Amino acid sequence: MTYNKEQRHKQYLRRKQNGFLGECRERYKKKRDEIRKQKREYYQKNKEKLKEYGRKYRKQRRKIINTLSDEKKHRKKMRTYYSNNLKLKVLKRDNYRCVICSKTKQIKNHHIRYTKKMNDMITLCSKHHIIADYYFDTLKNSTKDEVIQFIKMKEGDFYGN
Repeated sequence: MTYNKEQRHKQYLRRKQNGFLGECRERYKKKRDEIRKQKREYYQKNKEKLKEYGRKYRKQRRKIINTLSDEKKHRKKMRTYYSNNLKLKVLKRDNYRCVICSKTKQIKNHHIRYTKKMNDMITLCSKHHIIADYYFDTLKNSTKDEVIQFIKMKEGDFYGN
């Protein structure tokens, strides 16, 4: 059975008048206080154990975090070094020009496949890069020359020329 707002409000007021809500609140407060009391007692009994455990656990966590963060930093540093180095090699190979229209401004590297091989990357201007990204699934198993031909073919359709 569903109630609208007015009916729910009337039901709430009736319960409030009868003291039902107050009883519920009191029961909740009692239970909460009992739980707090139990926790306090447990802590008082096992105070030294808990402190020692906390110290030991913190030391272990610190060691783990430090070793992980060092490894992560090193991996990230090497990853960015290799990716930037690869991008520069691809740009240099393509004479810092788009392989389709030979523009030198707004050039980007495009991954034909996401690998760390120069053959899987080409340099494109932003206009042709948008087309290549749009047809990424179609082009991902193609060679560099096939990608260039495909983009030239689709350029007119894509921009409505």
